[in-house]
Amino acid sequence: MSSKKPRQKASPQECAILCEDASGVRVIGGQKIGYPSNHRTTFYHTRQPNRQPSVGIRIMFPRSSSTDVSFFDYEGHLSTTLAIEIRLHAGTWTSTAEEISPELEKKLPKPEGKTNPMCLLRFKLKGGETASVDGIGLPFVAECEDDNLIVNCGHPLDGV
Repeated sequence: MSSKKPRQKASPQECAILCEDASGVRVIGGQKIGYPSNHRTTFYHTRQPNRQPSVGIRIMFPRSSSTDVSFFDYEGHLSTTLAIEIRLHAGTWTSTAEEISPELEKKLPKPEGKTNPMCLLRFKLKGGETASVDGIGLPFVAECEDDNLIVNCGHPLDGV
């Protein structure tokens, strides 16, 4: 009998997605780290035997609480969110990690109650590589009309 333990999916870490362009810095998600958002976002990495090793971002969209429509997860529990995952497979990207600069910190909204320092992870796909997206196309009725338009009609999420 092997003494090796099977590799498990690591616990996701709460995060926010930053998008910076000529109009400024926008924060997407970050609900659980103090940003005023309707969306929870997590960063994860996986090395499961049945999946290609990867890192990714998961964006959770709240489902409608209407009893007219119900959705269940793979274990039969009521599903209150739709998770869309943007996955970067091992070997297809490069990354850097750094402290948030004072200049960037001034541009960001201040998360409520956040006292721990945050860092900035940047991921860049290598030339010709693509990310995988899971969760698009699944039946979804959102808690709010904006999320319905984002998920079901392809409208931008916070301008992105």
